[in-house]
Amino acid sequence: MLNELVEEQLKKVAYADISSLDRTTGKCIVPKREDIRIEENGIYIAKIRKTMWTNQIVRDNWNNGSLPTAKCIRFSAIKVMGKMIKIDSIEYDIDNNTDIFNLWSGWVSADDLEILKQE
Repeated sequence: MLNELVEEQLKKVAYADISSLDRTTGKCIVPKREDIRIEENGIYIAKIRKTMWTNQIVRDNWNNGSLPTAKCIRFSAIKVMGKMIKIDSIEYDIDNNTDIFNLWSGWVSADDLEILKQE
């Protein structure tokens, strides 16, 4: 049986795969996470984190008030400058693995993207 504190902390896990957690024994094997490094001219599928829509600096200073409307995108990294990435993107339907015709181009912070896959 899991301790209440451990149970509470496991609910906060955002990046580790804890699907192998055995709640009776409390044992879990967490596979090593292989982060995807964003490179120029690479094609990626990503979810946009909620922080993107509250990041006024990126919206106002980098994109002249523009932000993507999609929650999931397929994008090409045009330029990488530290944690800022210039992208050309199209809305992506993750459930059906298809593009949706909703284009957006601009700058995003790498912290506001959850990269799902590199193509």
